[in-house]
Amino acid sequence: MTLPQILAVSGTVASLAGGAMLAVSLSRLITAFDLSFKALELSVDTLAHGEDIVIVRGTDTHRKTGARTAVFWTVFGIALLVVGAVLSSLAVLVGA
Repeated sequence: MTLPQILAVSGTVASLAGGAMLAVSLSRLITAFDLSFKALELSVDTLAHGEDIVIVRGTDTHRKTGARTAVFWTVFGIALLVVGAVLSSLAVLVGA
């Protein structure tokens, strides 16, 4: 393999890994908020049907933890996307 090919493949792999990291980040964030929405829905449903109000505690902690890990994965994913773009650009410049 020549240098431009190695750079192009490395850039593609880094971009794919960055995209996967962003997908994981979004998944963790959606999961954290989904739990909060389900807890709120449970409270509203019990209130609407005249039953005892159910209060679910700890959803704020779950949301904060999910947001904190999502920030890490997002920053890491964007960094990999930038590295992939730089490597792909170098492949074009070296190959020209």
